[in-house]
Amino acid sequence: MRIAIAVALLVILLGGAFMLGHKLGTPSRVSAGNGGNAMQVPPQSPPAVAPRPVRIGGTADAPACAGAVEVAPFPAEGDNFLSVRAAPDLHALEIDRLTPGAQAYLCEHAQDEAWLGIVYKEGGTLGDACGVSAPVSTQQAYAGACRAGWVSRQYVQPVAG
Repeated sequence: MRIAIAVALLVILLGGAFMLGHKLGTPSRVSAGNGGNAMQVPPQSPPAVAPRPVRIGGTADAPACAGAVEVAPFPAEGDNFLSVRAAPDLHALEIDRLTPGAQAYLCEHAQDEAWLGIVYKEGGTLGDACGVSAPVSTQQAYAGACRAGWVSRQYVQPVAG
């Protein structure tokens, strides 16, 4: 009889421990009915944004890219870099990072004007190697030797001259 009671107690204790561990280790959504004490499931990643190449050209008598921009200084408490994205969207893949003072050719404006399509040499310098100083009569995706991507307009400023 003692053995049966001991086995029953052991089964009850092990079952309770299993249920407690299962409840603590399994995330569930908070609902109004449970008082907000359950663990929350982390938010899902935003949907992927398809890459959009930066386009250059479109006029036979003007350079392929309209001008140049420079990454503005950031506040000391910030990340101290500007993300270059594969499309003009905050949720697009980050493809590079530029530091304050890096320069790039301004080639395209996104429809909402909040994003700029840029072409730049690695390291953030300007030069003829990118091939955007000469006119390109038809608008086309940039396919030159330099890098290209999208940056938030609020973190760049025009380069004088």
